[in-house]
Amino acid sequence: TSPPGSPEKLQQMTDRKSREICFINIQRNLRARGVILRHQYPDVYRKLCVYVEKNESFPPVTIYPRDTNTGKTFMCLIMPDSDPEILEWVQNPDLLEDIIA
Repeated sequence: TSPPGSPEKLQQMTDRKSREICFINIQRNLRARGVILRHQYPDVYRKLCVYVEKNESFPPVTIYPRDTNTGKTFMCLIMPDSDPEILEWVQNPDLLEDIIA
């Protein structure tokens, strides 16, 4: 292991902090729709915990929770290792038309 204060140790701490922030944001976004990941999708929650704590890979997971505010089911794709720039196309409202065209 690296000695405390070494560049490798600092990078590991920074990487872990980034994973923690990502996990918190995932939970916050789902909670805003009334979805408690730990209770409703415990397997996904455990895998995300391992991703944060041990830096184990987390393959993309799709869940279909129900929004308690609207009563509608929605699709949620959880991809904590994704690059935000790569995902910009997902936010495009004309995504379906772009794919078909």
